Amino acid sequence: MKRTPQHLVLDLPPVRAFPQDLRQICSLIASLASEEVQIRVGPYLLDDVAEMTELAERQVTDVIIQAHHPGIWIALCKSYARLEFDDDSPEARGVFEMTADVLRKRAPLPKWVVESSLILSSVLLALVFCLGIALLLVGKYGPALWAFVGLLGVAAPFRYAYRLRNECYAVVFTTDRTEQPSFLVRHKDDIVLAIISAVTGAIVTLLISKLL
Repeated sequence: MKRTPQHLVLDLPPVRAFPQDLRQICSLIASLASEEVQIRVGPYLLDDVAEMTELAERQVTDVIIQAHHPGIWIALCKSYARLEFDDDSPEARGVFEMTADVLRKRAPLPKWVVESSLILSSVLLALVFCLGIALLLVGKYGPALWAFVGLLGVAAPFRYAYRLRNECYAVVFTTDRTEQPSFLVRHKDDIVLAIISAVTGAIVTLLISKLL
């Protein structure tokens, strides 16, 4: 009687990985697989992780790492991140867990937080909107106005949760973390837009409240 290998599968939380992480993962896989590790980024098949610096994009959302004997498949895509091995031997389990740990360390949020935040922010968005409508119907225009302004605050986490879950679940930067620009530099356009929106909303609210 012979035991057949079982699949090891893990759906990962959202990931923000760097080339040094891929190098570590490829090294782990190479210690187990009998064939060369393949790295695919979109339509490109890379000979080495170092070739990521030649890509025009600063970040990519379609990275596949695979090998054979045993079959290994790691997908870091815009709507999911998954790790699969078709072998559950002690050696394969060890490499599987070490690979998962590398990627878990690059997770900005646990998976359950992303899932629940999208649901909770959707419910809160609907409740605040209904509150605004109810206040309008009873003639309380001032509070209703503030309720609708509050929708902007609720919409921000909703947009982030939706984008994280559906548009950029797994992101791989094409340069190492030490070479990445600072948070303020990366998000300066979003920060400026948020400030302008907040100031504009405050001015409009003030003007309408005076008119009412």
